[in-house]
Amino acid sequence: SRSQDSHPCPMSGDEGDEGGLGFEEGDDDEGGQGGTGGLCQACIAMLIGLALYPGALYFSGWNEQRAVCRQKALFQAEDKSIQLSCSLAAAENGDSVAPKDLGFLSCALDEKTLTNYSNMDVPGLEVLPGLFNAPGLGLKVTTEMVVCKEKCTRSVCNRRLAEEEPKDAGMNDGKVDSFPEAEAETFTESPNSSFPARRLKSGRRRSCTKECVQWGYWLDWSDALVSSDFHDTARAQQACGGTNPLGPVSPALGTSTKYANSFQVKTQGGGWALNEKQTRAIPVDKPVKLTATTNELLPFVKGELPPMEGWDDINTMVIGDQLHTCNLKPPTDKGLGCMRLSAKVSHPEQVALLGKVSVSQKPGRMSEEGWEAPADWLCGGQTVQRVCPTAGVGSSLDVPMESCDVIRTKEELFEVMHGENNMTTWMYRLAGFLLTWLGLCCICQPLTTCVSMAGDCLDGITECIPGVGCIVDEMTDVVTGMVKAVVCAITCMCAFSSFIFVVGVMWVVMRPLVAIPLLIFGFCFCGGAGYLMHTCRKKKEKEAGMGSQQELLDDK
Repeated sequence: SRSQDSHPCPMSGDEGDEGGLGFEEGDDDEGGQGGTGGLCQACIAMLIGLALYPGALYFSGWNEQRAVCRQKALFQAEDKSIQLSCSLAAAENGDSVAPKDLGFLSCALDEKTLTNYSNMDVPGLEVLPGLFNAPGLGLKVTTEMVVCKEKCTRSVCNRRLAEEEPKDAGMNDGKVDSFPEAEAETFTESPNSSFPARRLKSGRRRSCTKECVQWGYWLDWSDALVSSDFHDTARAQQACGGTNPLGPVSPALGTSTKYANSFQVKTQGGGWALNEKQTRAIPVDKPVKLTATTNELLPFVKGELPPMEGWDDINTMVIGDQLHTCNLKPPTDKGLGCMRLSAKVSHPEQVALLGKVSVSQKPGRMSEEGWEAPADWLCGGQTVQRVCPTAGVGSSLDVPMESCDVIRTKEELFEVMHGENNMTTWMYRLAGFLLTWLGLCCICQPLTTCVSMAGDCLDGITECIPGVGCIVDEMTDVVTGMVKAVVCAITCMCAFSSFIFVVGVMWVVMRPLVAIPLLIFGFCFCGGAGYLMHTCRKKKEKEAGMGSQQELLDDK
């Protein structure tokens, strides 16, 4: 129980009651469900929903158009593509190819045209001759260093209650955020601040401000320099054994990638050369084998950590496929300032290319723009080009949604491309439906907010009545939850129906020869179902009438 002096019952005529019954300044929670602030936010959400709802429907219609147009373009490309020769700038059957023709080939690469990458291509490794020699279309080098990292390990949640006096009195809940790197650390819980005992009213009106009161430190690999501006410098030095190096370091931290020149790499036989887009689309994923250096028995390699004057055979060693400046074998795990370097090349055993034969370039080259499919009903500007193998998302060619490995036939390639189109279509459909639903939920936000405000008002009126306030509080929470659930269900059904309507209309517009027969078929089924229901009802009514007549005859 709480004292009447410390927490007076809020009345409509009391001084300091800024928000009416049950609402006081600073009582809004993080969701904005209390007071005029919450209603204002709900109105803003409604305005956002009024723009989001039609935008989501437009996006859904555009997706259906894109899916149909892309499918048509792929079918046209499959019909018009020409099988190219690997050794000649011509078709596989010996016929010549004209500019703007769509060509396909699947060939091995000419090893003599690949770039022979070595340690001389990595700044800072020039004094390590013979470290590696790897031919490929591209080279990716990743350099990392062991640094001291910081993370909050214990935070205090300061909750501010509406009727508390003074304002700075609150409740502190110690919350520990654990993470694997700091499991060995132990922390002490600070005692909660004293506050007047009281009922916590509705959970809708509880605000919280988190404040970190304890930090944890551990060593970990990083591909970037990390500042030593820690919250607890003494503890960081104790846990990590020092402060992070200031840099710069050589080789530079991070990932760097370089590729062969455009039209440098050719297919086996020299018939066709890869352009810049095709060269960069092939993933750099083959680990480079490094030649071992010395000092494998020392716990740490001689020299400064990290090496400031570059890496050499004295301050480095090879462990697996990585070059290290420290011996990381057990029991030594990590040391502050230790560095490691790994390299990968792109060297596929075979590449599959689909693209437009170049107009302005020399024979045996493909254009970077791609082949444009002929315009069709409401479709135009669809380009087709592909490279395999590729890493999938993030490729520079049409951003494919699916990775592909070695492709040997044209049929395999177009099967992959049709699969990409179907997967993209369904992903966009899901996004369109969810955005449509979200828009309707935002439109209905003022309704749920008004219900929550009404519940808060009832809580404020009855909270000083013994035995009644708690019951009313729970009842308003239940009613508010039920209203939100009903609104959520109704908006979901409305979103689904409007989404399906837009998709159906777009299919009627884009593919009338397919959609209209399906609609007629569906209407026939609906009509048949309605006829059966009507027939069954009349039969039951007839049987009921005959039964009543029989009863009358029996009575007589």
